[in-house]
Amino acid sequence: KKIIKDIDMSKILIAGLGKGKKEGENYQLTNYSIEKNGKNKNYEESLITAVLEKHFKIDKTIYIGTVGSMWDNLYIYYCNKLGRREDPDYSFELYESISNATKDTKFSEINIERFNEEFKENARIILTKYGMNSNEIFENFNLIIEIGELLNDGDEIYLDITYSFRSNAMWMFLVINYITDV
Repeated sequence: KKIIKDIDMSKILIAGLGKGKKEGENYQLTNYSIEKNGKNKNYEESLITAVLEKHFKIDKTIYIGTVGSMWDNLYIYYCNKLGRREDPDYSFELYESISNATKDTKFSEINIERFNEEFKENARIILTKYGMNSNEIFENFNLIIEIGELLNDGDEIYLDITYSFRSNAMWMFLVINYITDV
């Protein structure tokens, strides 16, 4: 007898997340349009990943960004999306951390672990350095390569290179090529 194990294949979006633009208290809403079957589908969101998750029915999104990325907006987005109560203290903690972040801010100064635990089925954050020198670039490569541990055989991978540092897009592309080959 042969036992066949069902492999749970998921749609995984890997995306960079940048600082974002604020309009007063909120991040700027943007109009996005995606063509499907010859017709445009329009969305208004402050995160392109929100659009991509809806449009492509993404199961989980892996975000890559620095300590200065708009993690507070991401937290609020996932609370709203999943119908969870937002913790205003945690939102403020994230906002304060990213508002004061510089290229020298340490990862330990921002509580990303809480986000990763709370939304582990839907989203994951990978913090990277600003890539100011070859050591930081190499460290970022090692951090991004950890994505391979989050993927399963058969997962369908989507790659969004819209935001964050332009070098992250190159790293994500190289790492995904490496992961699929290995």
